[in-house]
Amino acid sequence: MRQFVVLAVLGAVLGVAACGDAPTSNDRHVSVTGEGAVFREPDIAVLRLGVSTRGTTAAEAMSANSESMRRVFAATESLGVAAADMKTSRLTINPYYRQALGEDGGRRSVIDGYEADNALRITLREIDDVGAVIDALVAAGANQVDGLDFGVSDLEEARDEARAAAVADARRKAELYADAADVDLGDVVSISEFSTSGPVPVVRMEAAMAVPIAAGRNEISASVMVVWELD
Repeated sequence: MRQFVVLAVLGAVLGVAACGDAPTSNDRHVSVTGEGAVFREPDIAVLRLGVSTRGTTAAEAMSANSESMRRVFAATESLGVAAADMKTSRLTINPYYRQALGEDGGRRSVIDGYEADNALRITLREIDDVGAVIDALVAAGANQVDGLDFGVSDLEEARDEARAAAVADARRKAELYADAADVDLGDVVSISEFSTSGPVPVVRMEAAMAVPIAAGRNEISASVMVVWELD
């Protein structure tokens, strides 16, 4: 009778239930969520910037854009960025409009010129140089900065550490619950990993560069559901 009461309480508090689709030889089990996280100092930066130009014709807008973009490419290469770390991410030409009066006196939109946009994605492997790089590329003609992300090159290794920590956290919780309910943990029935977002930047201000930049740290996290049999 005591064992029945113990298992009933455990089921109410922890959501313990028989897992019909799990390959278990025991209809008593406990499911626990574990969380794990590790921190890494970023060692790469991804910069997205580009050039936007206007002209009375599409050809004029693109010609001006290409001239500025060639200077940006040359400046990027002079900074030691490898060709493999440069990638065009956007190239568009679109009309822009103005309001004008029609023959009937009504207002209507008419094409007033064209705008060309060319965006570049650059991976920087010396993050201490990020501010100086932005300064140099803006001076070369870049007039749009679309974003800057800091990352880690050993991302999968960091994720594996977070996964191991998440499983250890799940075991700690399961052992605590089992001890409180006066039962023993048996074999692991299943381990499921929840989807997690990418590395989360934890901002920590660094010394100001040419353009003030906060590199901070990256948090890499993992979340798992582990199911144990109960003996």
